[in-house]
Amino acid sequence: MPKKNTLDSYLSDDRYLKPAIERMRMKEPLQASDKELAHFRYNHVGFLHLENAEISKPLLWQLYYFHTKRILSIYYVLDEIRYLEGITKATRTKKEEEFKGQYLRGLWHKHFYSDMFFYRNIINYWEMEKKINSKLDKMIDEIFQSSKSDYITEEIINLIVYRLTDDPFRNKILRGTCTGEWIVFAKINNKNYYLVLGQHNDDENICKLIKCYCLTEYPELKTVIEEKTA
Repeated sequence: MPKKNTLDSYLSDDRYLKPAIERMRMKEPLQASDKELAHFRYNHVGFLHLENAEISKPLLWQLYYFHTKRILSIYYVLDEIRYLEGITKATRTKKEEEFKGQYLRGLWHKHFYSDMFFYRNIINYWEMEKKINSKLDKMIDEIFQSSKSDYITEEIINLIVYRLTDDPFRNKILRGTCTGEWIVFAKINNKNYYLVLGQHNDDENICKLIKCYCLTEYPELKTVIEEKTA
């Protein structure tokens, strides 16, 4: 019998997309052999044209888990990797950036978008977390002025709801400036090494995950991870 690997064996010490993981957590760990993971990588159509891309085993595990449990479409992630590899020119998210913080300095991240992140893009676009929200107030004032009514009507409510969702879609998704969660990768000798998926404000745990599971697979990462993130 081929040796089984469990996704939980490395997810247990990090908080990657914790709410999604907890919602979908099974009573028994998800299991797959190395052969099954290889079959997933080289036979799933989502990996088209990525045969030579350096996709780490932890990242492959994450993709396999999310695909198997139908948490999110892996195409959202793999399309961004195709973009980074120069295979496609289209991206839904903002340009890749280098980390500057203590734990991930020297590594890079590219956002990947999923419909589950649409609410966050709405909040960011309308700056809803600000105590004083001139952007949202201005939009509501425009609707009231165009309706020429001093009262809230059904038409006004419909317009506000429409603008709340349509404006972010037109200004973020169609322009390729969405936010989401991260594809964390390294650049070494003009080659990208795609390491793990991670979430915002979780730099220390992402660093631990990479050091624990990616260094043995890619020894060439040692100079980036151990020197720049020390």
